[in-house]
Amino acid sequence: MPCNAEFGIINCFDKSKDYGGEYDPTKYSCVAIDDDVINDWWERLTTMKTYFHCYNCPETALARWGITLIPPESLDLFYDIVANDTKKDFINQIPRLLELITKAKDEKTGLWYCKFVFTDWSGNKKQKKKNGFQATKRGKSLRDRIPQQGACLV
Repeated sequence: MPCNAEFGIINCFDKSKDYGGEYDPTKYSCVAIDDDVINDWWERLTTMKTYFHCYNCPETALARWGITLIPPESLDLFYDIVANDTKKDFINQIPRLLELITKAKDEKTGLWYCKFVFTDWSGNKKQKKKNGFQATKRGKSLRDRIPQQGACLV
């Protein structure tokens, strides 16, 4: 069985708690990413501010054994690292991880986003995302303006 790193969202985060002893991938709806992929990202991950097990242990990158807490200020960099993986189209879980990172960011801001996946005129799959909506109504009106052929809301 290959080694994986699993990513999830802690909904009610407690800065005083040590999360090292309570790992449960089902509780946090984790997305598993193969360690070989993590190794490809490692150099950039070492520039990302994180915490190991609790907020009293500031670090960088990911804890190779145990829990890594990725604070909100590191989510943009983490998203950029994952989104720029040259093999992302061949690894099933990367789109799920990108959605998870986006969800974590949007839960912090309380704003809505609208994301579309569509096929362009040349047959290439494209993704567009607009965020910062105060209400779902604006996101839905944007969605309704996209041509329906080859487009869908994810």
